[in-house]
Amino acid sequence: MRNKILNKIKNCNYNYSKNWFYHIIVPCVAIVVGLILFFTVGFNKGIDFAGGINASIVVEDLNKGDNYKLAKEQLDNVLEDFKISGEIYQTIETNYYGSAISVKFENTFSDKQLEILKTELKQALEASFYPDITNQDELNNLVKVNSFGPSVSSALVLSSILAVVVAIVGGFVYIASRFGLTAGISSMCVALLDVVATLGWVLITRINVVSTLMISLAFVAVYSMLSSIIIFSRTKENLAKEKFAKSTNCEIANQSIKDTMLVLSVLSVLMLVVSLMLGVLPTYMIGRMSLPMLLGCLVVLFSSIFITPGLWSLTFIRKVRKQKQQKQEKEEVVIEEQPEETVDIEKAPEVIVETEAKEN
Repeated sequence: MRNKILNKIKNCNYNYSKNWFYHIIVPCVAIVVGLILFFTVGFNKGIDFAGGINASIVVEDLNKGDNYKLAKEQLDNVLEDFKISGEIYQTIETNYYGSAISVKFENTFSDKQLEILKTELKQALEASFYPDITNQDELNNLVKVNSFGPSVSSALVLSSILAVVVAIVGGFVYIASRFGLTAGISSMCVALLDVVATLGWVLITRINVVSTLMISLAFVAVYSMLSSIIIFSRTKENLAKEKFAKSTNCEIANQSIKDTMLVLSVLSVLMLVVSLMLGVLPTYMIGRMSLPMLLGCLVVLFSSIFITPGLWSLTFIRKVRKQKQQKQEKEEVVIEEQPEETVDIEKAPEVIVETEAKEN
């Protein structure tokens, strides 16, 4: 099976390098459409960025046995009556009443509707969990329903962006030092393209955006750099081979992609599996990383095969031409100097012959 796949890849005559300009249209379209959506409807903000509503209920012996599971089911039944779906469930500690179960959900209501909802939801929770308590002050301590604002600060967003930039710059330094400046610049440009294109697809697909999106983007940047390392490692090997001495940069780039396509595909599948595994985790924030990471894996795989080789080939051609021109100039200088040395050598035997004739 593996040999059949390798043979099909090897015998494929598609010019990945030459057609890179057409391939780059795909991520560019995603970026343009994403920008239009960003300036019109914006991101589909999650609780972290948009705020929401929080309901908490004190439950006796919450952490013992199945008490948490039963309390959550009871809480979900009340929310279902209001056609509300809980998103973040937590166990919190109160100062005087012990543990409480807390649920957060999005605020999609107007100001007037919100006040009515908070009052009615609180009464429904009190009736469900504490039907025998009539003291309102005590109920206010046991059951709370409040709205809250965004929890993500601008400082956190800036630090996350800085982390993505550091990942890309670090990859550039490593690739440039090992495979050359052209490879470093190409990998950096493709990594930036991958990150921005992933954001574009997040806007297009209307994925619910939470604070862990920045972790997903950092993952995309690192994964893009790793794919570039795999490609340029094989490119460096092919450049050093004698059979590619007369090959063009396009031919070397195409061969390098064919040599590494199976590895890139397997790596992408592994990353997709990891992303899917994160999606089934019960933790809300980590689970929300899954979809952006899935999109990022597909974006990186596409750009690695269809954009990176062409970008490297285009930029590396100029360097090769300059080296050839310098070599030709040196050869011309050597050719001009050689006739003078030949004349001097030919004159010397003539003098020797004349001297010997006189002596005889």
